[in-house]
Amino acid sequence: MTTNSPSTSSPPYIQKVRLEIPTFMYSLNPTKSIKQLLGQNISIVSHSANDIITQNDSLIVDVEYTSIPFSLLKIYYVNVSDLKRLIPNSEKYVATINGCNVKISSPKLKEFSKVLPIKIKATLSNNYSSSGQLDSQFSYYGSTVSTPMNYLCSPLKYVNHSFEPFDTEEIEPLYDSNFKTSFTQTLSKNHAAFLEETMKYYKQALSTFNILSSVDHITSDVKNISDCKMGTTGYVIPFSLLPIDRELNGIILIQPKRIPDYILFYPTKNFTICVEELLSIKKFLEQDKENFYNFNYVKTVLNK
Repeated sequence: MTTNSPSTSSPPYIQKVRLEIPTFMYSLNPTKSIKQLLGQNISIVSHSANDIITQNDSLIVDVEYTSIPFSLLKIYYVNVSDLKRLIPNSEKYVATINGCNVKISSPKLKEFSKVLPIKIKATLSNNYSSSGQLDSQFSYYGSTVSTPMNYLCSPLKYVNHSFEPFDTEEIEPLYDSNFKTSFTQTLSKNHAAFLEETMKYYKQALSTFNILSSVDHITSDVKNISDCKMGTTGYVIPFSLLPIDRELNGIILIQPKRIPDYILFYPTKNFTICVEELLSIKKFLEQDKENFYNFNYVKTVLNK
């Protein structure tokens, strides 16, 4: 059982929680028993058991811990000056995020000399031993981001398909309006070249998804949704061409190397995309676009 409470005097990234843990489990291995309840990748700052033992022979334990929330879209931007080498002359570095140590192997510091974009994942190995928490291991590892946008393919859940909308967290913009205007103008001036690249990567991505095995041709030569005909052709179009106030028969593929709002739409009666899914995909594209602008702002402005 857990009870969360906000931390008032501790740093903002430290979380406080009250747990009810069986006495024998806590006595045998406090760290392991806490992590079984809160997750293996948390970093325990402190823990203390109250003197009271409950009727079901459990202890009330107050825990302070840190963790890093995971998100499909989240990119963390780390000041290179804040990185520390794991050991002298090593290509492995450590960044501290939300009070947690993150191991980064071979970051691309020639490309990102001042601000490093990384995505974070949980380390699979357990971060505890019989003697307590291991300081020599890391609960998280980070990898340098080279492509800021992400994959998505509808239907979001299938086999007797039922709709599966999802929430996407807000990505805060790092750039200012002048940068966005300038970068948008660059995209517009070079639209044909960017579209050609987008088409190339959509063609390559088709082989990754079995449900798109029937597609033998892709085109961007359409002006509205009525131009997208049933058959074996996939259409690379701005998402704004799709109506989102009614169900659509088809599949939507989004691959990361693209003009931000361009998707591949394959009309087929085999799958139905409901309105809730279309709204989720719209939000996904909006936040992925923020990633695109943030990443390019960091790369072209902050790393100069």
